Amino acid sequence: MALLTPCQIIDLDFLKERLEGPIRQLRKETGCHMLLSLKGFSTKFFLPFLEKYLDGFSASGMFEARLGRELTDKVISTFSPAYQLESIKEISFKSNMVVFNSMNQFSQYNTFAKKNHCSCGIRINPQYSELPLNQATNPCADYSRLGITMEQMPPLSMFGHNQIEGLHLHTMCAQYDDTFERTLTNLIDKYSSYLNKILWLNMGGGQLYSAKNYDIERTIKNINYLRSIYNINVILEPSEGILTEAGYYVSTVIDIVQNGMKIAILDGSAVCHIPDMVYGTWRHNVINAEDITEKENKKQYPNVYRLAGCSCYSGDIFGDYSFKKPLKIGDIVIFCDTASYSMVKTTMFNGIPMANVAYYTKESGVQLVSEYNYDCFIKNL
Repeated sequence: MALLTPCQIIDLDFLKERLEGPIRQLRKETGCHMLLSLKGFSTKFFLPFLEKYLDGFSASGMFEARLGRELTDKVISTFSPAYQLESIKEISFKSNMVVFNSMNQFSQYNTFAKKNHCSCGIRINPQYSELPLNQATNPCADYSRLGITMEQMPPLSMFGHNQIEGLHLHTMCAQYDDTFERTLTNLIDKYSSYLNKILWLNMGGGQLYSAKNYDIERTIKNINYLRSIYNINVILEPSEGILTEAGYYVSTVIDIVQNGMKIAILDGSAVCHIPDMVYGTWRHNVINAEDITEKENKKQYPNVYRLAGCSCYSGDIFGDYSFKKPLKIGDIVIFCDTASYSMVKTTMFNGIPMANVAYYTKESGVQLVSEYNYDCFIKNL
């Protein structure tokens, strides 16, 4: 079939290998609950496929909790920095676990959760993260609103069955087994007395379990060590950790302009379709090209192009890449590893359509799942 760009493509064969490989091994050998974080990936077409291999979903609010419950009767765990009365009623009806961000919120709303047989937990700020202190994704940075610090922890008497039954932390982002081990060591050192009282511990996401150089055996050993000391269930809620390298963003060169360097304008948009490339620090490899965005002397590289989007935002830039061959109008540009945290953040700024969505298998090739048009545009206004 002729591919309609821009398009996000999910490689289902590759994703299945990861789910049946490291993800299955981690679940089987530790007994942990593996929940897909819907905040990172919630394209409904793919969720039933993922649900078969997982223990449920983690949600960030009322709509995600509802979506998760519509798709499964497995575990739904919900955390939000703050709930309102209307949302907590539905969330507690749809969820198995509800995590509160403050003791004030817990005091206000834990009764609603317990009436619907939800297990209640609180999010902690262990004040330990290996992310750069000033990075936007560091929830342990100064003045963070996420989680309560050790100084704010309620007395131990409030923890246990039918009280505060769990602790939740989320301090990692695109990191590996060594960070997981040090994070766990710090947690045990500081929170051992609480770990002896609670029923479950949610370690959040931010681990690249499916990456080629991730030592899954090391993380299995660390989780089993934790469970050998404390009688608790361990919950992991990755998104990128499951979807690593399973997605591609495909766009077409529609013009090439010159202003100090060659600028290839694509039919897609970084600001609309992969906003973390504009507002964050995420980079994505391009097939048959080298990312040289941070290089000072770009003139020494052959076939250098700035890849730019088609919105009117001047900062709509994917980055600077050196290609093996010169680009021409009509060429396809393929960004790698774009499944997680891109499709969920897409916008229709400038009236630019969302990227189409497709999947790939060796058996069926590329198959279109959804195509965005004017009707989709006006329905979302």
